[in-house]
Amino acid sequence: MTSTRVMRNVRIGAWGKFSSPILVFLLLVFALDRTFPPNLSRLAPGQEVLDREGRILSVLPAAGGTWRFTTTTRDVSPDLAAEAALFPQC
Repeated sequence: MTSTRVMRNVRIGAWGKFSSPILVFLLLVFALDRTFPPNLSRLAPGQEVLDREGRILSVLPAAGGTWRFTTTTRDVSPDLAAEAALFPQC
């Protein structure tokens, strides 16, 4: 009975030894992200030319020749959104 109790304390102690630095690291990263947020202005969409009714007539690429479109989640099919969430952007 005492051996089981001793082993249980050893397992918790070993987990605590590794979880504390990880938790401190994650809190530090979160605090730094909130204090110094990244500059996302470089991710501005390209220029869109619209007609009177708000429909797209023409789209020009953003800086650097990258094609970025302004969109909302309503404009994207749920299947495509699920697939995009599975694969990281390269």
